[in-house]
Amino acid sequence: MAEISATIVDKPRKLRGSRVDRIFFEEAGSNEHLIKLWIQSLALVSVQGNKFGTRIAFGTGGDEGPQL
Repeated sequence: MAEISATIVDKPRKLRGSRVDRIFFEEAGSNEHLIKLWIQSLALVSVQGNKFGTRIAFGTGGDEGPQL
């Protein structure tokens, strides 16, 4: 009875919602807003400083060069 949903969060203002057990940041190397999103996502996996969820960032998006 698990529910899986995906949201494209290409701008930090789109990262809102209910508490979740897991957040995956796919193609993290290509995301220019990754640090801000990572900090904001802490509110979705914790309550009053008690963490109950996991945040995972992975992937380069196939990019190469100095942006990585």
